[in-house]
Amino acid sequence: MFIVSLTYQVPLEKVDVFIPEHVAYLNEQYAKGHFVLSGAKSQELVV
Repeated sequence: MFIVSLTYQVPLEKVDVFIPEHVAYLNEQYAKGHFVLSGAKSQELVV
């Protein structure tokens, strides 16, 4: 099992444009059985 935790180095407005493509990728990986869990970090917890 691998856990990946990201910290963006650019404003979220620049990241948000990639969300639809990323969600499609996640859905594909779940359909293939490669992923069992994913989720966004709460912005309130980011230091």
